[in-house]
Amino acid sequence: MAAPSLNDGDYARYPSFFKRYSRGLHNRGIRFPPEFVGRHGADLPHQCVLVMPNGRVWGVNLLKVANGCFFRIGWSEFVQENNITHLDFLTFTWLGGGTFHVKRYDFGSGCPPKNDLNADGVLSSDEDYNSPDIESSDDYSPPEGESDAESDDDYEEEMMLSGEGEYPTFKVALTQRNIAGYFKLPLRFWNAYIPAASLQQACVYFTLEENTWEMHIGTGNGKLWVRHGWKCFVRGNALSEGDRLCFQLVDRDDVQFYVTINR
Repeated sequence: MAAPSLNDGDYARYPSFFKRYSRGLHNRGIRFPPEFVGRHGADLPHQCVLVMPNGRVWGVNLLKVANGCFFRIGWSEFVQENNITHLDFLTFTWLGGGTFHVKRYDFGSGCPPKNDLNADGVLSSDEDYNSPDIESSDDYSPPEGESDAESDDDYEEEMMLSGEGEYPTFKVALTQRNIAGYFKLPLRFWNAYIPAASLQQACVYFTLEENTWEMHIGTGNGKLWVRHGWKCFVRGNALSEGDRLCFQLVDRDDVQFYVTINR
C-alpha cells in the first residue's frame, strides 16, 4: 500500500482507529484495537513512523505478542515530546507501510492543541483555549438510599471459553429505570475481567454495529455506574423497556464492549 498525500481525496477511507490516552495504562505503550489487528495486523511492519499534523516524525517499534499489537519502543518519547496528557483523544490513520498519521484532541477543549498544528511544533503566543465539557445534562448518580441488594442480581454473567471470537459477556433486560437514565455496570464482572488500572481512565466504550459511544463512569459505595453518555446511547438506539442487551468485552485495557440488542 503506497502512502497517500494527506490531501488525497481518498484519505478518509484509509484504515484508522482511535484511543483515549490513559496515563496509567499507556505511558509505556499503547495497544491496537483487536479488530484493526484482525484486518491489518499481518501487513504491519516492526518499525513504524508516527507523523503529527505539524510534520514532526517519531520512530516507534511495533510489538506483536499473543494478546495483540502494541506501539512500544519509542512510544514514551512520543508521548513526552508531544505533551500528551491523561484522557487526550488520539486518532491513528494508517498511510501504508509503517506510517501512521496521528491527530490528538485535547480532553478539555475537544480540539487539537495549536502546537500540534504549528510547523515548528512551538506553541503560539495565544494560549490554547480550554473549556470544560458542559454537555452534562445526563449526568447521573445512584440514589444514596439504594439497597445493596439491588446489586448485580439483574445481570446474567457468562464466562465464554477461551478461543477466537469468544469474550467474557454479561446480559441485561432493560427496565424503565434504565430507560430513564440509570445504568449500573456489574461490579463482580468488572473485578473478574477488567484490570484495576482501567478505572483510572473513567471511561468505557459501547460499540454497536459501526458506531461507538463513550461512557463516563462513576464509582462509590461499592457500585459502578454510567455517569454520562448512557442517555445518548439509549436515544441513539431507540432502546425501550424489555430490550435485552448483550455486552461482550473485546478490549480489557480500554474497556470496550460490543453490544447486541434482542428486542
